[in-house]
Amino acid sequence: MSVLSQFYSGSSNSFPCEVLLVAGGGGGGGVAATTYASAGGGGAGQLIYYSGVSIEKNITYTITIGSGGAGGNISGTSGSNGSNSSITSSSTSIVAGGGGGGGGVSLSGANSSSSGTLSSSGTLSNGRRGSGGGGSASGPDNKASFGSSGASNILTADPAKLGLVYYDGSGSGGNGNRLSPGAAAGGGGGGSAGDGETGSFGAETSGGLGTTLDITGASVVYAEGGISRRFNATGSSASANSGSGGGGSGNADNSTGKKGGDGGSGVCIFAYPNIYPAPKSITGTYTEPSRSGYRVYQFTGSGTITF
Repeated sequence: MSVLSQFYSGSSNSFPCEVLLVAGGGGGGGVAATTYASAGGGGAGQLIYYSGVSIEKNITYTITIGSGGAGGNISGTSGSNGSNSSITSSSTSIVAGGGGGGGGVSLSGANSSSSGTLSSSGTLSNGRRGSGGGGSASGPDNKASFGSSGASNILTADPAKLGLVYYDGSGSGGNGNRLSPGAAAGGGGGGSAGDGETGSFGAETSGGLGTTLDITGASVVYAEGGISRRFNATGSSASANSGSGGGGSGNADNSTGKKGGDGGSGVCIFAYPNIYPAPKSITGTYTEPSRSGYRVYQFTGSGTITF
């Protein structure tokens, strides 16, 4: 059974619906008191989007919203992985994997020979993995560490339902870059639509591109990879319910360490033409964004919905 067909009963007791599910993004890495080094950005949570599926009536769907991972601390730990988001029912189980945390820099100096902290992998669940976190500036044997892998970026159409587009995006984290014994740069976190950049000294390293959708009636970017900050900068935290990765922090002198940014929590959205009735019941934390001609239900926390 294909992922799309899990929603589809083939009966008249259903209606067309757009569905978006995004997992929590990974936290960015932290840096200890070190010289000219930066940590990896957090990977975005996996984004799963259906442009049109048939939702069955009289079935309760349970929504779980993944939390964003915490940023690494001032001791130079890696960021935490984001948590999975899911949609489940008696006939459906769709899971989006949380993003990987960015690698931290725990060395006492950029040209120390101690091992740095490698970035985390994207969270793996039911074969689905979020974007990889960016590599840290300093890895084993005084070399930059590699970013972690995400699932392949995929754009497919369900052969059983022509014209229904399905996105499944998770990019890989960028590698750290050891530019000289006294200067090193962390990689950007993977995004839903692209991989993170390799570390670049002297400038922020970009995370992978996110995916822009207007399912709520407004154009919104979801699941961007976290950047790797330069100079003396705390990692930037991602917006709530974006699924984006947190930023990796940077340090340009021997001052105190810098914390990585937190990843953004996930989101789940249902949108369908308003010629069809409102849900019979809906619980949990949700909003109803305004989109002309549509009913839209945006879960920013866990809950249930019965159509």
